[in-house]
Amino acid sequence: MNIRKLFFKPVYDNLKVCRKEKDRTDYVSRLRVHLSYMMEIHQRISLVEDHDKFITPPLGVMSMPNLDRDSALNDCISRKLKKNNLIYPAEQAPIILYPDLSIDGYRTCECRHLQEHKELFIIAVNNAVEILNRAEICHMDLRPENILYKVENGQFRIQVIDMEYAIKFGDCLPLSECFLKDCRYPYLDEYFQGNVMVLASTVHNTWFTLAITKWIHSDNEDFSNFMTEFRDILKCELGDELREAIRARPV
Repeated sequence: MNIRKLFFKPVYDNLKVCRKEKDRTDYVSRLRVHLSYMMEIHQRISLVEDHDKFITPPLGVMSMPNLDRDSALNDCISRKLKKNNLIYPAEQAPIILYPDLSIDGYRTCECRHLQEHKELFIIAVNNAVEILNRAEICHMDLRPENILYKVENGQFRIQVIDMEYAIKFGDCLPLSECFLKDCRYPYLDEYFQGNVMVLASTVHNTWFTLAITKWIHSDNEDFSNFMTEFRDILKCELGDELREAIRARPV
């Protein structure tokens, strides 16, 4: 496997914090539990026909190598992580290997570059979300940054990446401060009240589908800025469906 053609995606905790050495073993152990869940999600998606036309499957898994014992590999991975603005993981932390789509001509979605392809873009995003729904998976981070595209031989293609926050339908959403304060994510204020749990469902994928559709038709290049204004509108549109996901916690 040619390391230059790989994209290295470390597995992080929800807040993407690299723990100190004193509790690294426990931290890495928890990351491996998260890794197992992520790979189960990819397995579910792989069972849906044509999934790989829209969603990038993993090629394998490795651990972050020891700097002293394998300095060359560690250095290569570190340079790739820095290039992609990814946080340096703890030693032995799991890393998922993906194909480096930039080598194949894929680029990050930017509103101004997508204008002539925006209808094809919306169709492709809807197709990707339909695959997620058929796999009964919520992506939970389907922002433009996590949708790569290219135009090849007159064909418009996308690849959805970064399943770090993905969750199976019916499982409890990982509510946390980062989601509460980030306007991009599909959460009602009621989600953060006491004694409730929120179960993942199709509505949490629908949130991103509608948000991206509105964004691509806007003149706001920055999705975060766009969602600062649009989130409250979207919460009103989907309010009842979002509330249906709320369940009382058992006593």
